[in-house]
Amino acid sequence: MKLIGSAIAVSLVGAACTLAACSGQHSSTGTGAGGEGNGSPSGIVGGNSGQGNTGTVGANLDIAPGVSLRAVPWTITNGTNTYNGVANVGDAQSVEWVAGGILAGSGYTVSVNTQDTNGDNCTGTSSPFTVSAGGVTQVVLAITCTVPTDAALAADVNMGVVEVDASVNLVNQGAIVCPGITSLSANPAELAIGQSSQLGVSFTDSPVITWSVTGVSPAGAGGTFSPSASSANPTFTCNTPGSQVSVTVTLAPQPDAGGQANAQALCANKAFTTMSILINCEGTAPRCVTPTTDCTPDAGTATCVNLTNDPNNCGQCGIKCASGQVCTGGVCGALPPSGPCTQAGQTNCVSCNGSTGGICTVDEALWVQKDITHGIATVAGPDTAAGHDGASGNLNCYQCMLAGSCIDSPSHHVTGVECGDLTGNFTNGSGASVPAISTCQATLTCDVAASSNGCATNANGESFCYCGTGGFVPDAIACESHGSAVNGACLSQQVAGFAFVQTDATDIVTNFTDTTEPSGKANFEVGCALSNNCTSCLVP
Repeated sequence: MKLIGSAIAVSLVGAACTLAACSGQHSSTGTGAGGEGNGSPSGIVGGNSGQGNTGTVGANLDIAPGVSLRAVPWTITNGTNTYNGVANVGDAQSVEWVAGGILAGSGYTVSVNTQDTNGDNCTGTSSPFTVSAGGVTQVVLAITCTVPTDAALAADVNMGVVEVDASVNLVNQGAIVCPGITSLSANPAELAIGQSSQLGVSFTDSPVITWSVTGVSPAGAGGTFSPSASSANPTFTCNTPGSQVSVTVTLAPQPDAGGQANAQALCANKAFTTMSILINCEGTAPRCVTPTTDCTPDAGTATCVNLTNDPNNCGQCGIKCASGQVCTGGVCGALPPSGPCTQAGQTNCVSCNGSTGGICTVDEALWVQKDITHGIATVAGPDTAAGHDGASGNLNCYQCMLAGSCIDSPSHHVTGVECGDLTGNFTNGSGASVPAISTCQATLTCDVAASSNGCATNANGESFCYCGTGGFVPDAIACESHGSAVNGACLSQQVAGFAFVQTDATDIVTNFTDTTEPSGKANFEVGCALSNNCTSCLVP
């Protein structure tokens, strides 16, 4: 059987130059056509085809000044078949050769490993290629000759080095000198009820002082220091008659004494930083008769404790006040009213006896609250008590308004004079539609509240709440002529409830008590209180 040989053409490129065409030999380690005779391949370009040996051309390829490449040993293999040869370099500037008799197949590479005349390693391996039967395969091979380095360059850096020469000193800080108590006094140390003891302490340095009290008998006994528990010489008052207490003074250094942040901790519990004295508190201690339900004082005590909500409080026992009573100043008395009665079923409130069911309207509640504030209406029930408000000497505000027909009263056949009698919305001088009742009440509340600044009680009458200061009084003509310059304390509330704009002072003053307008109705009530001498209604 005759084998069909194949050939490849190889072009090699050296480092910075090409190599001349040379011949080569091969041998086969596979089962394909391995060559003829002594292994010379057929069709070798630049060699002697069919001869056992080839000669060497004396020419060489200069790849650098003084450096040449004389011969290029090569190997062609695909792992199964291997062929070797040498391409001698002539005077050409490239190396090319053709190797024949390569068994057809894939995965072949051609490689070179040699040295130049300077001893530099020259190597190169092609990419894998395929050999076809009867065909010529072109392969490109690059040979690289590497010159080992024989020089070095300094690194390019932009940082420097700091050399530190540090010294270490050991400083031994002295001990903190803690403050000490040189004397402690209490004068007297036997206290009658209500008596105080003058305490005194002498010390070294400038310490932080703290006084404290501990009950000896009974354990819960104590007392108070005045002006404070950090004073150098406070007074002490017992709060538990018939007891014995231990009064202690403690000294501590200032927080940063001697530069030590822990100075106070270092001096804690040191000798002479704490001293105590005993103080006897005379009197008979209260005792519990039936601790689960009641407490009663011993003879000579005047302490009253409301035990209605705390029947087991026997720490400082007193009389058990009856239900609905409160303990004030050591005396059981009636609970003060919570306010006017404004709705059905309300308890502990002051009612309006001139109204149906005793329910106070919003206007009437304003006058009843004056009596509560002035101490005239002190108990729940109808606001009928006679009394003095302490400011003007006048009698009950609510009753005065009722008698003067200044507020609604079915019993007096008076209706339509309160803010609550208005209905719907009201269009004021600025064209705004406002709730009539709340607008009236806003003016009424302001007139009364501003009385503390001389509004309703001013000598010029209630119109002063609108006119104000600035030369607009005493006569109304002065106010009317100043238009937008009026500045009363209730100016905004007044204008919101009139059908005239603020600048129209002439019409506002003329209709100041018109009960068809919200502000006019409110001003009527205030003016009625003044004309009936109900001045207690218009003072704080």
